[in-house]
Amino acid sequence: MKKAMERWKSELKKVDVHIDTDDERLQVQIKLIGLTALDLRILKWAQPGMKVCFGQIMDDFMRMIEAFPELKSREEPGASKILKQLFYDQLIFVFSGQIDRSVVQICRRKASILFAHKMTPSYYLACLSHLRHLTAEAAFRKWKTVFQLTQILTSMDKMMSFEQQLVIEAYQAYVREAENQKEKAMRYKAYHDTLTGLPNRRSADEAIRITLDSARRNSRTCALFTINIDRFKMVNEVYGRHCGDLFLQTAARRLQQAIKSYDTKLFRINSDEFCVLLRDDLSRETLAALASRMVAISGQAYMIKGRKIFATVSVGIACYPRDGENDLHLRTSAEAALREAKQGKTGFFFYNNELHNRQLQKVGIENDLHSALHKNQFLLYYQPQIRSGDRKVIGTEALIRWSHPQCGLVSPNGFIPVAEETGQIREIGNWVIQEACRQMKAWQDAGSCKIPVSVNLSFSQFHDDQLPEYIRHVLQANGLEPQYLILEITESMMAEDFRHSARMLREIKDMGIKVSVDDFGTGYSSLSYLKHLPVDRIKIDRSFVTDIAQNKRDKAIVAAIVDLAEHLLIEVIAEGIENEEQLHAVEQCRCRAIQGFYYSRPLSCGDFQRYMMTGGGEIS
Repeated sequence: MKKAMERWKSELKKVDVHIDTDDERLQVQIKLIGLTALDLRILKWAQPGMKVCFGQIMDDFMRMIEAFPELKSREEPGASKILKQLFYDQLIFVFSGQIDRSVVQICRRKASILFAHKMTPSYYLACLSHLRHLTAEAAFRKWKTVFQLTQILTSMDKMMSFEQQLVIEAYQAYVREAENQKEKAMRYKAYHDTLTGLPNRRSADEAIRITLDSARRNSRTCALFTINIDRFKMVNEVYGRHCGDLFLQTAARRLQQAIKSYDTKLFRINSDEFCVLLRDDLSRETLAALASRMVAISGQAYMIKGRKIFATVSVGIACYPRDGENDLHLRTSAEAALREAKQGKTGFFFYNNELHNRQLQKVGIENDLHSALHKNQFLLYYQPQIRSGDRKVIGTEALIRWSHPQCGLVSPNGFIPVAEETGQIREIGNWVIQEACRQMKAWQDAGSCKIPVSVNLSFSQFHDDQLPEYIRHVLQANGLEPQYLILEITESMMAEDFRHSARMLREIKDMGIKVSVDDFGTGYSSLSYLKHLPVDRIKIDRSFVTDIAQNKRDKAIVAAIVDLAEHLLIEVIAEGIENEEQLHAVEQCRCRAIQGFYYSRPLSCGDFQRYMMTGGGEIS
């Protein structure tokens, strides 16, 4: 036995092995496992005898692991083949007698294969355990000498443990990298717009805060451009969402082209809104030139799926610190400037003191509006509607006024737009319906008049499904018959949702209430509405009446509207009549109902009652 051992040791010394690594971490792992050059010699010496068993080992190994649930759940048809090659390579490595710098790359490749096929470390360890067991069994069959078998198994276990550790470490590195990539992807998604790939509102908010902090510390200025694509909603509705998306992507590329010579980014902050933050101390002329370039380059025709689409942009410009000393104020100023830009001709607008004062006034109105209704500060004025033949009053329009404690009597133009923005318009509009019905019933009971009252509906009211029920309740509560209420709507309200408009108007008509279309002739589809919707009256817009005595075209349009309405059995009323020339011109067009300052301005409740008692008329 002793001589046999000595002969074996002598043979081992002749075995050429290779350990070459300057990786300190790898060297530490080798020492911790206790792997030595002797182990490598033993394994390489055993290689010829073991190699003939590799085929049988792998066949037994595959039969064993194919019963694993995890392998059965693999969707990839080649998973078994991949595993077989992976662990066959492991056997080759174990008995190779070599450790060098390539071993790390080899283990990383194995880990990447495991990771790519979603094979967990626990699954890998279970497979490796079976491979160890089968390899040990093969060694038992091959070597009967105890001391050789013991040494081979011990060295094999060390080598397998060494590779196992490298593979697991590499696998964990892939997991960390995948988590990092996932986190980066989530962060990218959180800070970028999916459609255009541009930084989004959240990204813009951060950039504005950081830029303002830097400008504040370094006493520098910067500018914020807020850019809106005009009429994008119409493009979406006419050409469809897919074309709308392609259009937006093209518009974004054009804006990026416009700013490419500046150190800045384009952000998409809303469906049709972008912003640009300029960090440098740029002159007003430079900013204006950039805005003009944006407007010009965006105004060129867009070819989208063979269609030529025209669109423009509006740009609002606010500068730090003049127009806002923090991010919120600067954004608010830029948005206010954008609204002004939409009204102008150049396509862009710089925020200024006048706009600032208007903003302050608007904020004041907004704050006061919250309590105006509860403090009973609203009141209704009534403007008579006159029959041209006998000059009798045939109706009246209820017009809201705000009795402001500091500003006095405020017209609708002074607060209705603010109420629409804040969402208070529905509550105010419902109050108008209630008060107009209450007052008309009171006048009827007093014998003052028996005429219908017209009430303007807001967009928000008209698109409220509860409106018919609310009106029914108001009429019943006040005891007013429905024929004495006329609801006025605009063409733009009906354009938003034709089906909803038709259903809403039918419900209103079924109650016995008349419907009037206000500002007729200024919308896009007037004739279509007259054909399909149950309308009782149209009010010719004042824009056709102002110059009707001098402008033959205006007169021809009014005459055509009246003629069309007569054939459709629709009443016509002309509003905005301020002088006798206008009155005669309208009467020549056979318009039988008049409203305007020529007969009467809007009157307070008491003045209207006196007007009716002294010179008004009555219609049953």
